[in-house]
Amino acid sequence: MNPCIDCHALMLKVAGQMMEERGYDFLATGEVLGERPKSQTSAALRMVDAASGYADYILRPLSAKLLPATAPEREGLVNRENLLPISGRSRKEQMELAKKWQITTYPSPGGGCPLTEKFFSLKLRRLMEAFKEHFSFFHAALLRVGRHFLLPQKNHLVIGRNAHENKRLIQLRLPSMLLLNPINVKGPTALLYSYDAPVVIENLEISAKFVARYSDHENSAVRILITSPEDCLNIVTKPAHPAELEKFRI
Repeated sequence: MNPCIDCHALMLKVAGQMMEERGYDFLATGEVLGERPKSQTSAALRMVDAASGYADYILRPLSAKLLPATAPEREGLVNRENLLPISGRSRKEQMELAKKWQITTYPSPGGGCPLTEKFFSLKLRRLMEAFKEHFSFFHAALLRVGRHFLLPQKNHLVIGRNAHENKRLIQLRLPSMLLLNPINVKGPTALLYSYDAPVVIENLEISAKFVARYSDHENSAVRILITSPEDCLNIVTKPAHPAELEKFRI
């Protein structure tokens, strides 16, 4: 995965489709050549343009004079002489322009995208490969919460790590998801679901053992309540062995 390039190419592809549907003439971005050392080099911008399918209609006004002319420039829709040759990481020229145009509120530079986090992107890739066309933004959002396990038959188990995540999992729960909670000791909330079929029965026992492992079990049996929209089930189980957790951990 090349998250910054792939993500940006997709954004421009969707924007290009909207451009065609609504009769607009071109796309414009605020990118600056060389501002990002990996995703805004000349080569990276060309990759994004090619992947988007709208290369000749993507105008980057801040760096346009350093880049090949685009269709809107050649066709006279935009005067290339009025565009700029900004490059590099300082942002000084952009801030001077903002001051000139009395723009006082704008975001500070920085990352923060989870796609650039090594372990998150690895989890994302594994889940995307498992769910294929069924993968959605919801699954990506769910990856930001809890511990994740991919069980047999592509059942997905998510276990909260703290009170905040337990609450968040309840908020994110869809009607088709099973809710797991220990009822005789303190412990985490968990969600278990399958993207295209009922949860495999064997995975109820596995999931209960995993939830028990993260409960205050003191090596004794734990009673786990599993709730579905139609019914509920109690399973009494010993906690899973740590090696078993690692076998299925995403």
